[in-house]
Parts: sequence; structure tokens; C-alpha cells
Amino acid sequence: MSIDLHFQQQPSMPGLLLRAAVSRKPATVTDVPNINAHLEKVQVNPQKLQQYSSVCGFDPNSQSLPATYPHIAAFSLQMEMLLHKSFPFSPIGMVHTRNRITQLRPIGLNEPLALTCSVSDSRDTDIGLEVDIVTEASAQGEIVWTDLTTVLKRGKPKTQTKRSPKKHAALTEYARQEHWTLANNLGRRYARVSGDYNPIHLFPASAKLLGFKRHIAHGMWSKARCLAALQGQLNADAFSIGVDFKTPLFLPADVVLHYGETEQGFAFSLRNAAGNRPHVNGTLTRLD
Repeated sequence: MSIDLHFQQQPSMPGLLLRAAVSRKPATVTDVPNINAHLEKVQVNPQKLQQYSSVCGFDPNSQSLPATYPHIAAFSLQMEMLLHKSFPFSPIGMVHTRNRITQLRPIGLNEPLALTCSVSDSRDTDIGLEVDIVTEASAQGEIVWTDLTTVLKRGKPKTQTKRSPKKHAALTEYARQEHWTLANNLGRRYARVSGDYNPIHLFPASAKLLGFKRHIAHGMWSKARCLAALQGQLNADAFSIGVDFKTPLFLPADVVLHYGETEQGFAFSLRNAAGNRPHVNGTLTRLD
């Protein structure tokens, strides 16, 4: 049975974060239900958009939304689904492993959007349960943007099978590089524009409480920053950008964007300063 949630305005992130902090659900993972959340209208806040563009490196004079921005608008809907009583575990501690965004056409700055999110699929892996969340943004009934987010709940799989140890693939060498220095407060700056105040991104002390040696950059900041660096070279209005989040990016940091051209766009890897540890691997592809 499908569960449908309807909202006239964006749910409040402070309230959602409080609910997530006190959420108590059984440790045993049961089947993941199909949950849908609908938001009839999203109107972009110009000041918030300018702040987002500044934090992520997008052109502040662009007349269209950054392709990663609707993900921010949908984040509260995704949290509502994960906090629903029928969802079997708390979102606290879940790991964002993959994300693919498809922009079918540019979205105007003042263009009203309707959002629909769905918990669409789940699967056992050797390190836990993966859950897919699909989001669609529509303008006047036309789907203009889609997002596939995959999150992981760590734990033992339901079906125990003996698996061979994974071998780490050799790092791809790319022709081009771009160096960035990331400030200690990057996680707090991105939290203010995204609403994602997960403690692992804010301060060393808050991250240590959740098992990290110090705070880490948001994965979706890393993705947005890579897109901001490469989109101007793509020369396409319709494109898809997919990433795998590989290793935590501890702050502050010096990182290097390695990238190269492909037949349809770019392949890229955001790595540590030494170039031997990937934080994000991805592709940016023009759509025909």
C-alpha cells in the first residue's frame, strides 16, 4: 500500500531536525514501504539563492537555477518521508552514497515548481540496506528536473552470503586539474543555505559524537561545486550529473578536481591534495 503525504508549504527544517534527533525506531530493519510526498508550489527565495550560489561557486548573475538547487527545496520532503511512522528506521546515521540529477531544461529563477518525492526502491547490500528516493520537479505540468538519491542504512544484510573482498580500482588519470582550499566553516555555511544541519558537518566536537575524527563537507556541496566548475564548459541546457560519494572530506582541506572530456561531456573526481584519495567520482553528460 502506498502512503501519500501532501503539503501546501515546505515543512520546517528546525522542526524536522528536532524530530530526527529524538526519533526512536526498532534497530531491526523491516521492509521499506512506498511513501510519496507532494509539495504543490515552491517559490525560490532570491536572497537564499544568492547565498547558495556564493557557497557553491555558481554564477551569481545566471538567469536560471543551479541544477542542484531543487534538491535543497526537496530535502524537507525527503525528511518527512524518512520520519514517517511507517518508515522502519531513523534517518540519523544514514549515509548518502549516490546521487543523479537530470535537468531536462533550464529552470527560471521565478518559475514556480511542484515537487513530488517517492521512496521508490530498496535492496540488500553486503554492508546494509540501500534505499532509493526519487524526486521530480514540474513546471505547469511538465517534468523539468529529476533526482535519484540513494542512502544506506548500515547493518547486516537479511540474506547472509559469503562475498569476496572488494578490490579497489586504480584511479583514473585525467588531463585537467583545479585546486580548491576549503575553509573550516564550510559545513556551517552550506547548512545555512541547505537546511542540512547534520552535526557531522558543523564542528569537530559534534562530528566526534557521531564517530568522525572531525567535521566533514556535505556530499551535495561537493557535487554542486563540481557542477559549478564544469557546467560552463559543457555548452548544454539539458544534462545529467551523477556522482558516487566515496570517502569523507574532512574540513578544513585542500582538494583537487581532476577531470577530462568524454564523448558526451566530462568525467571527474574530487580528491585530496595528494590525489590518491577520491571523495567524489562522477560524470556530467549532455542529453541529446
